[in-house]
Amino acid sequence: MNNDTEFSPKNPGECGEESNVVENDPAEVIIDNLEDKDLNSFCQFFEGRILPLKRKNDVLNKNVKKLKEEKQTEEIRIIDLVTENERLAKALKSSLVERDCLEKAKINLEQKVLAQTILIENLEDTKHKLSSIESRLKEELECPVCHSVPREGKIPVCENGHITCAECKRSTCPICRVEMEDLFSPLAFNISELVFYSCANKENGCMFTSFKTEINIHEAENCEFADKMYCPFFEECETMCSENNILSHIESCEHGDASYYNVNGQQSYSWDNEAFGGTNGFVVPTSKEDKIFITELQVGDEYMFVPKHFSTDGSKKYTIELKIFSPDGSVVKYFKGETIPLEKSFHDIRVDEDAFVLSKKAMLKIVTVGDDGNYHWKSKLTIL
Repeated sequence: MNNDTEFSPKNPGECGEESNVVENDPAEVIIDNLEDKDLNSFCQFFEGRILPLKRKNDVLNKNVKKLKEEKQTEEIRIIDLVTENERLAKALKSSLVERDCLEKAKINLEQKVLAQTILIENLEDTKHKLSSIESRLKEELECPVCHSVPREGKIPVCENGHITCAECKRSTCPICRVEMEDLFSPLAFNISELVFYSCANKENGCMFTSFKTEINIHEAENCEFADKMYCPFFEECETMCSENNILSHIESCEHGDASYYNVNGQQSYSWDNEAFGGTNGFVVPTSKEDKIFITELQVGDEYMFVPKHFSTDGSKKYTIELKIFSPDGSVVKYFKGETIPLEKSFHDIRVDEDAFVLSKKAMLKIVTVGDDGNYHWKSKLTIL
């Protein structure tokens, strides 16, 4: 058989047979008429054409899948962008509303500041005018002798209307020399109720000013510059000090030792005594400003231990225990009580029996006499 012969199905009509055969698939007809050799060649040819197409199809499928995934990712990203855009739009709208509110608030604040500035200027002007009026009233009230404005009691006046303070009143008027009778000026007294007075402790540094009633209360109870505290070395020092300068005075007082024992957060402290008399100072653990002083002194046949304190809070007191004992610890005396403010005089302390007291006989049982001739004993302070 010639290899160049074309393979084609036989025509049933050519054989004189009826055309009852069902028409087959052309590919199947071609394959049926191929010889084995030609079939192998055809298969190889077919596979050579199909496999690249299959590979391309696989690549296309992968690309399609990737594109679908990218499409889904992009759709999600677009949704996120839309959501973020909506959020930003709302935030922008809210910011614009807030900006408008802030602008309105700024305008209102500027208006208030302007109104307050005008009010302050008016108040300063009024204050200046009142100060001028007060100065003029004080000039009229000023005593021509001591040049102070009367603060206490009625204000004497002569028949010509010249006033003096009660302390400077003499038989004749210091201005016109007419006889000073028992006349008083209600007008001057009423005016004195309307002016401000400086604290009597102004020279000590107090800048407080107020009406007569308030200034008297301030000086009697509240002024930290008032000289109302006794030096803890009161056995020899008679200096009166203010709350503001008492500590500096104690440090420089020539009548006692100004050294302090800092208990470093502890509640008790022990020390040796080599001679009777003097004062020991302690920094209170709970407050570096507060101090406790134990003053030792001999009054007749009594040995006294006076526990005084300085506190920034005048009403504060400390409960302490004082232990007096011999160097070997064989003889011990305990005292317990409250500390005494520096404002209390030694006379009042003795009257109220606030001091810790030992008789001479009891004290001699505690102390030992050293080669220097001084008494020796130990003390321990405990803050309860």
